[in-house]
Amino acid sequence: MKLLAFPKIPAILITSLIISSCATQVVDEESLYQAAEKSMDRKNYTTALSKLKQMEDLYPFSRYAVQVQLDQIYATYKSRNLAEAVVLADRFVRLNPDDPQVEYAWYLRGLAAYDLSLKGTSIVNGNYPEARNPSAAQMAFTYLDDFVFRFPKSEYAPDARYKMNIIRNRLARHELVVADFYLRRGAWVAAANRAVTVLEQYEGSTASADALAILATAYGEMDQPDLQQKTVAILQSNFPDHPSLSKGSFKSVR
Repeated sequence: MKLLAFPKIPAILITSLIISSCATQVVDEESLYQAAEKSMDRKNYTTALSKLKQMEDLYPFSRYAVQVQLDQIYATYKSRNLAEAVVLADRFVRLNPDDPQVEYAWYLRGLAAYDLSLKGTSIVNGNYPEARNPSAAQMAFTYLDDFVFRFPKSEYAPDARYKMNIIRNRLARHELVVADFYLRRGAWVAAANRAVTVLEQYEGSTASADALAILATAYGEMDQPDLQQKTVAILQSNFPDHPSLSKGSFKSVR
């Protein structure tokens, strides 16, 4: 019988196939996860995220699956990709509501949102937090408040409450920034309304004294001496060292 002759495969093609085969070899999940953890320990978050993404793609149902997702949130946060960290944490919370580690995702979501609220453009000259659009701060407060409500005894709860208090004072100060804007333009009613918002919605905040001073100023300009006198009395009783009080008398803050 005559044997069929097969064409010879060039040596260079055989070498190429061997190299290609080697290049597509998959790292086992244990080694890949340990490599990602090592990068995390070294604070090389870009490399860590690359390995964690590879881990997620290759081994979506591994025993490390949940931890990989949490590590991705943390590494993304540490990389200062704050908006993405919020999205990842929110996704984890929605998809894993009963996971034993879900409280950490709740906390990271609030933490990333808090840091995100410190960024942005001021609505007036200067770049201080209270002058920025308050929507990001309000979102951060909501996330942190949700976390504390669900996990009041968490080890992260004290830090969350501390940040909530900072946000609350910032939101109150934001109202004063707007009130001052109205004062400078002679919009007395609008200024007074903003000051009242501070006193009613942010009672006990660091903005209370200035809110009373603005309110007293607005009442004076609106020719409401009785209301101004009552407001000044409250200011004198609670904040006797306020700059608007000079030798016991009230000086307009306008």
